[in-house]
Amino acid sequence: MEVKPVFTPHPVENTIFIFRSLSGKGLKTFGHFADLTDLSLLKKMITSDQTAPGISAELFESVKENYLVELNLKKVDVGGGMIHGNASDFIKDKTAKILLAHISGDFTDGQKQIGSGAPFGMTDILIPSHHEFTRSSAYIYLKSYFPNISHHFIEMLLNNPIVNINPESIIIKNGEIPEHVYLVLTGNIEMLNQSSGIKNILSAGALIGDYLAFEEAPAEATFRAMSFSQMLKIPLEFYREFILKNNLKVEIRELNRRRRIFNRTGIFADGISSKIQNKIAQAIEIIECEGTQCAASSKDSPGLYLLVSGRARIMLENDIIENLEPGGFWGETRLLYNMNELFKIKLLEPSVIYFAPREILTDIPIIYWKIREVYERRMKTMLNPDFVSKSIFKWYEDYKVGIAEIDEQHKKLIVMADILYKNIITNKNKTVILNSLKFLLDYTNHHFSNEEIIMGNKKYPELDKHKKLHVQLIEQISMFELKFEKNNFEIIDDFIDLLKEWIIGHILTEDRKFSAYLKR
Repeated sequence: MEVKPVFTPHPVENTIFIFRSLSGKGLKTFGHFADLTDLSLLKKMITSDQTAPGISAELFESVKENYLVELNLKKVDVGGGMIHGNASDFIKDKTAKILLAHISGDFTDGQKQIGSGAPFGMTDILIPSHHEFTRSSAYIYLKSYFPNISHHFIEMLLNNPIVNINPESIIIKNGEIPEHVYLVLTGNIEMLNQSSGIKNILSAGALIGDYLAFEEAPAEATFRAMSFSQMLKIPLEFYREFILKNNLKVEIRELNRRRRIFNRTGIFADGISSKIQNKIAQAIEIIECEGTQCAASSKDSPGLYLLVSGRARIMLENDIIENLEPGGFWGETRLLYNMNELFKIKLLEPSVIYFAPREILTDIPIIYWKIREVYERRMKTMLNPDFVSKSIFKWYEDYKVGIAEIDEQHKKLIVMADILYKNIITNKNKTVILNSLKFLLDYTNHHFSNEEIIMGNKKYPELDKHKKLHVQLIEQISMFELKFEKNNFEIIDDFIDLLKEWIIGHILTEDRKFSAYLKR
């Protein structure tokens, strides 16, 4: 199967997808148009001014052409507005069958003439299948659990029934000792642990109840089907014998223990398949810290540190940025940008830590997004005067990019920003605030020009992007300067937020990326 991503202007997602595959009757095509914009709204954004917000007429026509491409089957979200399309946009679409989705009420007569509906569970078959995909998938999933086990042993596990499970059916109930292990082949399963409050979604490839093969205890959670599902149903005693015959008891118990720990975390639970969990679990290094001083809790190599037991704090000098309980993690700055960590970790008691090296996490986008969200949250905490005891505009040695000239200019910028910030929060008069702002803006222009020359000399590949950020920041600050000159000080909180992002956020992330580039 081939997949073609297609650009669509959209405030959340900017891609729709077209799938095609060769069949006995030629190519068959399907369009998954989930994130569209109503063309009537998009048309209002057309502008010929390249410096103004909006889109060009050429881009509008290109988007319209992409929306109306002729396919065999096209699923279109037509709730309207900025995040969904409008059914009327597809009146002239020559696609053989259009499915209209994301409509909260009944179809209008006009919509009924444009596209079809799809009751829950309905299927459209473009290319009939003559393969036994479920058992093929089961083999692949089992092989990911038991990569070193011979083919005929895997076939023994496969020689069990595949069962259909209805939505909302309980598969294993908390507190019971099940008689079977289940391998999820299709559908989603909800895992509910009432005592801990943890709730996770398990997808195809997950083994349910496998850890009970060697535990003298009942199930710790309830497993419940969220959708129509298919599962390979393996007798628990048969599964236990399979493990013992292949001398896997110690290995599988440890693997299961690690995966159960993962399922109590946010970073390695929701949205992470069992296959990926196994891959991470097999690669992690266990760090046992007997006291509160543990050098191994910050290794030289980039990766993620997951607190398994104990308590810790993320510190910025003497300020507490975040208290960590089991399931918390650190190491995000080096993992994302290969830059030195700004924060220090303080263990509060003996702890166990899992270290996952960066190379094992590189190709897992959902984990990277979760890590980035935490990174941005911690940056905001660091710039919140309610959480830090010193001025938010303070120079730290870890801010350095490694070029003395740039570092000295950054120091001056932060000093100037601190003066401006204090003038604002102590309600200095308009003249004082404008003078300190103008002084900062002039020096920033000088610094940006100098920085761009240095980056150019070092052949920095992201120079063009960096220049655009500089232009954007100067324009935003200049706009606030004009408003202040007109005595509009009602937007002062917005300005302080921008000032923090401008001075600190830009240096901590964008400029330090340049530092990481120089150290390669």
